Amino acid sequence: MPVKDEKKIVEALIIAMKNELRVIELYSNCAKRDLNEDSKKNVKVLIKDEENHMRLLKEAFEKIIEKAEPLINFCLSQSLGKYDLEDPQGRAKAASETLSIVALLKSAIAQEEYLKKLAQKLNVSLDSLLLELKRLKSPFKKEPNKTFSFPMLDAGQKAEKELLGLVLRDPHEAKVLNQLDEEHFTFPDFKELFSILKSQLKTGEIEVERILTMDSSEKIQKNISKLMFEPLKVDDKENYVKDILAKIKVAKIERTVKKLKFELEGLNPASDPQRYDFIFRELLKLEQTKRDLNT
Repeated sequence: MPVKDEKKIVEALIIAMKNELRVIELYSNCAKRDLNEDSKKNVKVLIKDEENHMRLLKEAFEKIIEKAEPLINFCLSQSLGKYDLEDPQGRAKAASETLSIVALLKSAIAQEEYLKKLAQKLNVSLDSLLLELKRLKSPFKKEPNKTFSFPMLDAGQKAEKELLGLVLRDPHEAKVLNQLDEEHFTFPDFKELFSILKSQLKTGEIEVERILTMDSSEKIQKNISKLMFEPLKVDDKENYVKDILAKIKVAKIERTVKKLKFELEGLNPASDPQRYDFIFRELLKLEQTKRDLNT
């Protein structure tokens, strides 16, 4: 079969599989509604039929890929070309789609070679793509990441994200976590992951693989994948880490100062002079510490 015809078949199969996924999602949503028993049974039958169709389409796709592996290049190029790779959301969508294609390859060596090319195209680390592919291929965790970014974060939370991403990429830097506690983290997902990393650090070294294989939630696994997917360009790692730590500590100080000032405004120095003086002294100390961190 000419390569041109094979490409057309691959394109048609990709479109068919996407349409099939939409139909399955539609029927699945219907099944969640308040239906009578007969209707529920009918919807379940439809879902099963569509899942069988999806399986046949996937098998057909795999057979073509096995016969003509270079077609992977065509498929990946097609997927990458649809998105703006300079945009984080565009990179996320491109990564999700291309990883699903690479996952169809039987050879682990071939998978890694294509992931190396993808890492360069997407400007992300190879480890992040390997991690997401492994999560995607897990028999229990097959739902792909629909986004590799986090919602709007303030300055302190962005620093939290950067620090955790650095530690996950380079566990040798994990000792910096000993300078922080859970109160330094305000974004719930980051606080939860920090707690897991800190616990693992107490018993030895940080091992991302062990976190993924132990009984951690899919949310934790997806967050690890997101953090490792974040582009990281560091020229001076020592100063970079120092700067991130300072930002996180300053953010915590600012939250504490805000609480103390609020309490101070409600105090009467005449009726409770000791508490008033104590808070005033604490505010002075905190402001000094903040200045030291910012220099």
